[in-house]
Amino acid sequence: MKRDIKSNLKIGHDNGLLVKTETDKTAYSTAIDTKGMKSLAIGLIPIDVDTGLFYTKSAYDDVDLILQDSDDNVNFKDVDSEKQIGDLVFSSGSELDLQKIGLVSNERYVRVKAVGNTLGTLANNKLNLRLVYVSEMYERPVE
Repeated sequence: MKRDIKSNLKIGHDNGLLVKTETDKTAYSTAIDTKGMKSLAIGLIPIDVDTGLFYTKSAYDDVDLILQDSDDNVNFKDVDSEKQIGDLVFSSGSELDLQKIGLVSNERYVRVKAVGNTLGTLANNKLNLRLVYVSEMYERPVE
């Protein structure tokens, strides 16, 4: 059987989570509708708000990333640790902080919540985390 990879992959992104450490410390990604998805990979690209360039995490940065889910795309809740396989952390020094996590959930929507505790090396204390994702849709045979 042939596989139609183009039809089986879905790629998406949002405009980013603006993480701050002074006021409004909590930011949310756009929700990802997981209807029809078999798997999902999330990538976070850290961007310095002042320069628009890739930001390399320093030892002074402390940003909590929390996976949330919802059945109605309105009422989101933090995913319980026993439902999440792996951790969602801002830890990479590379341009794409790829997160490979598992989620055991019947909820349709998933998003990332970011809480900026400390951004030690950014003068304006603002960081944009661009979220990108790739998902594999349930397999459809080629006719």
